[in-house]
Amino acid sequence: MPQSRKPVPKSQKEISRSQQDPYVNPETGNTRGNPNEPDNFTQFTPTEQNGLDHNRSNEMSFKGDTTKPFTIGLQDIDESIMYYFQNVIRPFVIQNGKRIAVPIIYGAPERWKSAQRDGYYKDKKGKIMSPIIMFKRDSFEKDRSVGNKLDNNSRIK
Repeated sequence: MPQSRKPVPKSQKEISRSQQDPYVNPETGNTRGNPNEPDNFTQFTPTEQNGLDHNRSNEMSFKGDTTKPFTIGLQDIDESIMYYFQNVIRPFVIQNGKRIAVPIIYGAPERWKSAQRDGYYKDKKGKIMSPIIMFKRDSFEKDRSVGNKLDNNSRIK
């Protein structure tokens, strides 16, 4: 049975756009659009406004915000591997002329150890599951080649 995916939280820009109402002219009923959105209003580019390529007015504050920033953890990576197996690869075997889907499970430590020791995996009813795909995460390691600290001695151009 495929598990449902986690909902993707809205970004700060999406949250603020949902709270904005455009100005409606009471006489004509026309709207002017939102001047903060570059799609609707492009009178000045950021370089023309302040001489810089980066425009700080597009940055949002997290002050008083209850929505957490989007992050990806180990569980999200494991769920993406499970999703890929179940929905992209879709392994199956043909037995007695019937196509049977191969079950895919995550090998939690106790489950993995018992399957290694016994040489097979039993489901909750005690039935031997064969064939089956069981995967587990052996280890994880930080990629040290990607830096996240700034060097104060280097000059910003």
